[in-house]
Amino acid sequence: MPLASIDPIRIAEGYYLQPAGQVAAKPYKLLVEALGRSAKVAVAKYAWSGRERLGLLRVRDDVLVLHAHALAR
Repeated sequence: MPLASIDPIRIAEGYYLQPAGQVAAKPYKLLVEALGRSAKVAVAKYAWSGRERLGLLRVRDDVLVLHAHALAR
């Protein structure tokens, strides 16, 4: 989805991601290139503290950044 379609208030702080070892380096690089070329973000499901959550993946300076979904309290 285009980054412009995301309300900035929903984007929480970012976590810079890196591949875990040589095996993950190639898919990581392919995802960075694909998102960078398309100027889009990816919606991702990830596990944090034993719970599944939604977040946004985007490219910044050739690195993937995960933005955790801002949860309503």
